[in-house]
Amino acid sequence: MKSSKPFFKGLSNRSFWVLILVLLTINLFSPKGLFRLLMMKQEIIRLDAKSNLIAADISSTRIDLQEFRRSNIAKERAIRSELGLLKNGEWSIEFPLVDNESN
Repeated sequence: MKSSKPFFKGLSNRSFWVLILVLLTINLFSPKGLFRLLMMKQEIIRLDAKSNLIAADISSTRIDLQEFRRSNIAKERAIRSELGLLKNGEWSIEFPLVDNESN
């Protein structure tokens, strides 16, 4: 029966640490390494936040659409706002924008 010796038993202490360092370097910087994993986790967090913002925007738009479909007042407000229409007897006053930074 053969005696089982560990693989690294024949290596010198220095060679062992060089081998460990090389393997760690390959693991860290390889295409499937630790740095790539961390970068992908950050990307997932960023995309989840973006997805949540888009979902909130979709929800708000659906509420606006339901209100628009149900209410004539909402339809009138949207049409008048978009086209700038006025009812008979209404006045529209536009104030010029004042740039305070130029003073």
